[in-house]
Amino acid sequence: MDEPYDLVIVGAGPAGVAAAITAARYGLTVGLIDEYPEPGGQYFRPVPAAFRQPGPHDDDPRRTVLEEIRHLDVDLRMGTAAWGLFPERRVALSDGGSLQGRAVLVATGAYERGIGFPGWTLPGVMSAGGIQLLVKSQRVLPGRRVLLSGCGPFLLPVAADLLTAGAEVVAVLEAVPWSRTLRFGVHALASADRRRQAGHYAATLLRHRVPYVHGASIVEAMGEGGVRRARWARLDALGYPQPGTEREAEVDLVGIGFGFIPAIELLDTADAELVYDADRGGWVPTLTEALETSVPGLFAAGETAGIGGVDLALVEGRIVGLGVARRLGQSVPEEEMAGLLAQRRRLLAFASALNRTFAPPPGLTSLLREDVTVCRCDESTVAEVVRVIDRGRHHIDSLKCEVRIGMGSCQGRLCAPLCADLIVRRAGLSREAAGRLHLRPPVRPVPVTALTNMP
Repeated sequence: MDEPYDLVIVGAGPAGVAAAITAARYGLTVGLIDEYPEPGGQYFRPVPAAFRQPGPHDDDPRRTVLEEIRHLDVDLRMGTAAWGLFPERRVALSDGGSLQGRAVLVATGAYERGIGFPGWTLPGVMSAGGIQLLVKSQRVLPGRRVLLSGCGPFLLPVAADLLTAGAEVVAVLEAVPWSRTLRFGVHALASADRRRQAGHYAATLLRHRVPYVHGASIVEAMGEGGVRRARWARLDALGYPQPGTEREAEVDLVGIGFGFIPAIELLDTADAELVYDADRGGWVPTLTEALETSVPGLFAAGETAGIGGVDLALVEGRIVGLGVARRLGQSVPEEEMAGLLAQRRRLLAFASALNRTFAPPPGLTSLLREDVTVCRCDESTVAEVVRVIDRGRHHIDSLKCEVRIGMGSCQGRLCAPLCADLIVRRAGLSREAAGRLHLRPPVRPVPVTALTNMP
C-alpha cells in the first residue's frame, strides 16, 4: 500500500487551494482532487486559453493563489471525481484508484438552490450560476433576452456578466423585500471592497436600464420546446404571489438563483455529524475551532462547512492547512492561527446575516402546483409526492422509498430540498424535522470499473 499523504483535499476551489498551499509551505505531502481540468473552483475558474480576454475578475489579487499552487509540491489529481470516503481516511476516485491521508479535507463547495414552478423544466430555464459559467468560461450566451429571479446579491454579477456579453436583461427579480435588503445593505456597505462591487453592479444595471425589482419572483415559464415567455408577480410579506400584480415578458432564457446549499455528500458517507442551520445554508457539519468534524482527522472548509463566500473559504482553507501542519509536528506561529480565527469569526457573522436576510420566503412553495414536476430525473410530480406525505410519510428518506426521490442522476440535489419544503407545508413540520437524504457511495456517477477496486 502506498504511503499516505499528510493531507488529502477533495475540492480545488478557494478553500481547497488555500489549504493545499498552506500545508505545502510547511513541508506536508498534499494530494488535491477535483473533477475539473484545472484548480480554481467556480470563483477562480480559468477561461480556456482560446477565449481569454480581460474580464471583471482578471485583476483580482486572489488569483495569485492559482499561480502559487502550480509551483509547490502538490499532487494535483485534476479531472478526477471523489465518489466515496471510507475508513482510515481513504478517498475513492473515479479513475479506479484511491488516496489515503493522515488527514482529509472535504471542500467540495455548494450547489444552487432552486424553486419549482410551472415550466421550470423547460429548456432555457437554467441556474444563474450555470449561465454565468457558460458566459465567463466558454464565452457562450445561452440566450439573448433574459429574466433573472432569485434571492441575494449573486444575481447582480450574473446580470452584469450577461450585459457585458451582449445579452438583454429584461429584469432582475429579488424575492426579498426592499426594506429587508436596505437594513442589511447598511451593514454590508461598511466594507470599501463591497461598496466598490455594489457600485459597479448598480452602475451596470442603470447604464443598461435594467429594472431591479424587490419583492417579486417568477411564477411561470411558458413555451413550446423551450421558454418563450415568463410571468412574474409581486410577493406579499410571506412570499406568496399577489393576485393582480402579474406581468409577462418575452424571453428565451430564465436564470434562477435562490441561494446555495452546502455539498455535504462525502461527509455523509463518512458518518460525520450533520445539523440543520439555516444561517449557514442548511445541513452542515458540526466543527471544532480547527474545522475538524466529528470524525477524527476529517475536516470541512469553505461552502461545504456553511455558505459564506470566497473570503471566508480562503481563511478556512488556511486554518485547516495550519492545523494539520501543527498536528503533524510542525511549528506554527500562534499569532498566525489566532489572526485567522479572528478573521473567520468576523466573516461568519457577516455570512450569517447575509443568509438570514436573503433566505427564500416560505410562500414561494405555493408555486409547486400538483401538476408541476418535482423530480426531474424520474419525472415525479408534486401530486405524487403530496399523496405520500398525506399518508404520513413525513421524512425525506421515506419519500425516497416510495417515489424514488434522490435515486436519479442528481442524487437529490435538485428534488430533495423541494420535497422537504412540501413536507414542511403539508405536515406543518420544521425544516429540520423533515430531514435529509442519507447518502451512500457512490455519490457521483462513476464508471463501473471504478467500483472494481473499492477500498
